[in-house]
Amino acid sequence: MNLTEVLLSQPQSELVSRVKAMGVSCNLYSRQELAESLINELLNEELALQKWEKLEPAGQQLLLPFVYCTFHYSFTDSELITFINKSERGKFESLITTLKENGWIYKTEKGGWLLPDELRRKIHSFVCRKLSDTFIYIPVSKNDSTARIINDLFLFMEYLEERPVKLSKNKIINKRELEKILNLLSMGEKPPEEQWRFGYGRYFNYYPDCFSLLYDFVFSQGWISEAGDKLAVTEKWEAGQNLSLNEILDRLMRLYISVYKRAVPSLPFIVNMLSQGLSSEMAAAKKDAAEFLEKYVEVYYYDTPADIVEKRLFKVLEYIGFLSCTVLDGCSYITLAQRKNSSQNKFI
Repeated sequence: MNLTEVLLSQPQSELVSRVKAMGVSCNLYSRQELAESLINELLNEELALQKWEKLEPAGQQLLLPFVYCTFHYSFTDSELITFINKSERGKFESLITTLKENGWIYKTEKGGWLLPDELRRKIHSFVCRKLSDTFIYIPVSKNDSTARIINDLFLFMEYLEERPVKLSKNKIINKRELEKILNLLSMGEKPPEEQWRFGYGRYFNYYPDCFSLLYDFVFSQGWISEAGDKLAVTEKWEAGQNLSLNEILDRLMRLYISVYKRAVPSLPFIVNMLSQGLSSEMAAAKKDAAEFLEKYVEVYYYDTPADIVEKRLFKVLEYIGFLSCTVLDGCSYITLAQRKNSSQNKFI
């Protein structure tokens, strides 16, 4: 809904409350003047930017679902609270009050909250502007690059087709066999040695980062079976080999988001921010992009926000062919990876 429609749907008492909270002077007994005054105030570009920048990160984070979730028109309190960091949820009510008094969100007839279309577009432009502060132009390579995970996927499946792999009682590949598999793959990973490993996949405590995601993916597709004490390829893999590259990558992205958002609730909106803010030619300085994204994530056990952005976002998104990283004059830059016959899909 556009801002005019939203305001006209609100009770007059609500419009009066908004006007007073924002310090706008007008005739409080004229519904038309109330609406016009609020429209002029809220659509003022400079004032809107000032209000956005004054919001604390948790307040901004509450608005991201309205901007970057393509399948929701409004959100309830119980839905919205899941989108902010757990450490901020104790002040959820005060955050909602601030967003309401600043004119960002409005109650729907069914009791949810909505963000008017014009304000959604403004926030999107503010986010893209911030992300693009350090943009540089990088010519697109003429060579088609395949995501490393695709090559690794086929190498892993070929390995299993040639020799069913024995599993432990916990359904885990033994360390020696795992090392053989990892040596075939592109990331040069080693079996993990950290004392803690959880939150990012079924066997994340046993397998290294990228292989853990690859394993989760082929298992989720039904292409491998853990029946008995053997890890083996199933008949479904025959159909899997006929999928297009883009279909496999889209399925991979959806699995990645569904698994990692348990530890990083804001991940779906971060992915869509990157998708809409970057391109395959305009690159953002990786360091600055990381600092921008860190305010939307929080510590997850021993993972700091910086760890999460670097290891759980940039590293994995590059591996699955969503991002590309280029180093120029000693500085790392990120772009959207170029995908043939594909617009970068929205995943939420």
